[in-house]
Amino acid sequence: MRPIRPSTILLALVAFVSILLSPPPTAEAQYEDIIARVKPAVVLVQVKHILGGEGHGSGFFYNPSGFILTNQHVVAGAKSITVVLPAGRGLPPAHRAWRGGLTQRS
Repeated sequence: MRPIRPSTILLALVAFVSILLSPPPTAEAQYEDIIARVKPAVVLVQVKHILGGEGHGSGFFYNPSGFILTNQHVVAGAKSITVVLPAGRGLPPAHRAWRGGLTQRS
């Protein structure tokens, strides 16, 4: 077995110390990282209500098959729902899920 050169030990020690002395990312940088990771999964949920009003809220992709989760108050009383994807493309949901289970979209 070859002996380890002193220059290799010194280089490893310098690298280790520089890692220890480098400042941790700021809270703002950490938030920016989190936002960048989850932003592609967030959608806009636009609704038209039975009584004629309009509203909107947010939702997010719950699983890879496209199931979107939003709050019940966002879609309560809606006669139509449009989901706007991060790229700006809107589409109607194929199904609606309520607390009582999954129902076919009417």
